[in-house]
Amino acid sequence: METQQKRNGRLALLGAAHSFNHSLFVIAPPLLSLIMADLGVAKSEIGLVSMIASFIYGAGSLVGGPLGDRIGETKTIVVCLNISGLSTYIMLAAWATRTIYIYALGLISMAIWASLYHPTANSFISKAFRGRVAEAMGLHGVGGTLGVVLTPTVAWFIGASFGWSWAFVAFGSLSFLLALFFADKYMRARLASFILCLVSFAFFCYELLQYRMLTAMVLSWVLALCFILLLRSLGGERQVFREGKRVNGGSILDALKIRELWILLLFNVAIGLFMKGIELFFPTYLKENRGVDPMWASVAYTLILATGVPAQWIGGKAADLVGSKKVLIATSLGVCVSLLALLLTPLYIVGIGIFIFLYGLSFYAHQPALNALTGFLSPQNQRGAVYGIFFFTSFGVGSLSQSIAGFIGDIYGLDMSFYILTVFAVIALLLSLKLPEKKEDKEIATTSVYQEA
Repeated sequence: METQQKRNGRLALLGAAHSFNHSLFVIAPPLLSLIMADLGVAKSEIGLVSMIASFIYGAGSLVGGPLGDRIGETKTIVVCLNISGLSTYIMLAAWATRTIYIYALGLISMAIWASLYHPTANSFISKAFRGRVAEAMGLHGVGGTLGVVLTPTVAWFIGASFGWSWAFVAFGSLSFLLALFFADKYMRARLASFILCLVSFAFFCYELLQYRMLTAMVLSWVLALCFILLLRSLGGERQVFREGKRVNGGSILDALKIRELWILLLFNVAIGLFMKGIELFFPTYLKENRGVDPMWASVAYTLILATGVPAQWIGGKAADLVGSKKVLIATSLGVCVSLLALLLTPLYIVGIGIFIFLYGLSFYAHQPALNALTGFLSPQNQRGAVYGIFFFTSFGVGSLSQSIAGFIGDIYGLDMSFYILTVFAVIALLLSLKLPEKKEDKEIATTSVYQEA
């Protein structure tokens, strides 16, 4: 039986991995003026590249989940941390060549490989931390939130001191080193394949930029061979042990056949539809509609994120005690009340204060409860695929609210946009009342141990 200390150590590693996964995508914002000046591009161009990378970051989870089911969660996390971390080195080439296309290549490569993480990690936690799944989900979420809160300041210091590309490289290197702690002695040998792929790719890009096509063609074949060796080293079809039988890992289509999950999926979409709009426009709303100084508007958003750090643990602990459904109803109600306070409180400073505390607490507390309930309702061999679908609908489909809020804001003002976002929050509250109520079987949880095949 795995000791509690070993399980806690594994959860700490996952929290660190979650932190670095999110960190890679909050490096650019504080350094954006330096990046645009170096690359000689406008906001529209850098915005287009960021939008493409964000969509890929969400859509890639549809691959990451089934991949974890197939080859194993640990292997998938190692691949994710390694290649997303090493992809940051492409930013050195972007800085040297001052080319937006190389910058786009680096950001998109980071997004492709980083997108594998969330469904894989959530699937692993739902299997490996039985008896305290929701609490473990919450503590894992704390790591991701800390990454979002702390990284911009550290990235700005590194970028301002040594150049913006080195901020990417610093966090990417830490991500690569962290992967070594997840790898066993066999997997560490496979890391040579990852490094060989990256070195081949770097030389290929360099030769291509120098218009040495013959050498580039030879290197492309070397790169293809390295990638084939890498895939072969990852092994064959993934198997999951369950109740003494071996069953194949699930697919996206298999996951969509689980009818119990449909109401949960609709609830997740509704959350995404208000989440992404608030995430993008809250500081601007404070500046334009409440007369808040730009600096304090940024501080207000940071305070929401800071509130989310303890909120994730609170939400997970509460879900383990009273059940995920009750927590999701309470947090959905909290989001609605916070938005109404922001919109309707006559004394703006009071409404803003209520919103910061109640929204930060409610929104982040819902995440471990939702992730735990999703795991309870899905078969073990299909959890990666299920989490992939949920992550994509939240980040991918949910991103539509940014366009909706922006379009309405241009015509009617951001006040109307936030009323529309409140409607989405009310829809999520109504859907939460219809969620299935399922708690973890504590007796089974305390007598079973998950091991990857």
